[in-house]
Amino acid sequence: MTHEAASERRAALRHKVLKTGKLILPHSNAVVDAVVTDISLTGARLQPPSGFPLPELFDLYLPDEAIRVASEVTWRAGDEVGIRFTAVARPFTLDERHGSAPSLLRSDNSNSGIPAAHRLANAPDPQSLHIHPDFRLGYEMHPLDSDRGDCLVEIHLTNNGEIGACHPFICLPSLGLHIVPAEGWDMREVTSVRRMLRIGQPSSAVLEQGASVHCCTVKLPFSSSDGGVLEYEVGSRHPLETLPDLRLTCTAGAGNYPTGRLPLIVPADVISNYLRDLSAEGRLPAEIAAAKR
Repeated sequence: MTHEAASERRAALRHKVLKTGKLILPHSNAVVDAVVTDISLTGARLQPPSGFPLPELFDLYLPDEAIRVASEVTWRAGDEVGIRFTAVARPFTLDERHGSAPSLLRSDNSNSGIPAAHRLANAPDPQSLHIHPDFRLGYEMHPLDSDRGDCLVEIHLTNNGEIGACHPFICLPSLGLHIVPAEGWDMREVTSVRRMLRIGQPSSAVLEQGASVHCCTVKLPFSSSDGGVLEYEVGSRHPLETLPDLRLTCTAGAGNYPTGRLPLIVPADVISNYLRDLSAEGRLPAEIAAAKR
């Protein structure tokens, strides 16, 4: 596939960056440096070493963000390659038991040549986290045009711990999504590791054990034209028939609970079926009331 064709089919808007990544090659001990020149929720553009025979499949490790994600090549052009992510990014975490020496790549693809400060840890079970994010869907019609509106992904935090959570918060990637904090919550950008939006409550707020609270809403512009089109990031328009999952790597915690990092995934069929149900109920134009997935 050419670079131009890949750009037209790109599932998410990419953002220019200039950072070092490490390519962890399958079935070997090799860890190769590469330059990442742009990145999105679904893929990236790389500059591997000149003349290096890069395989089709590998893992991309980003030291600045402490994450690793399975990837595959989608196009090659000169000294650049385009890749798409084939799995949810997995977190790396500090493992003091192994000291500071790097490990070799193992056949199970864990602890793969990465310094001990960034050893691969298993992704946490979402239910084991004290502060657990989840979502609910809603819809907001445009005040002047019934064919347009916003599909609302309302993000909630639930306290799964044994005591009240003081000052609960969530961090979401700052990648062009339209995110609105809930009433009483503040939102600010933080850049200590990467660009994130931190949404939190005042320090006096307490989320009681087992309680859930709406913290923010991701607004996804929707148009009923052409059978229904949804926009994730600015400029990334997706027909309902080929809608990808909405994947957000978020960080959630509280002042008296540890922070957990995990993916928040809104399945494509849940979104498209919700909008089609609204159409079938007469709340959206009838032309999108097609068969569910």
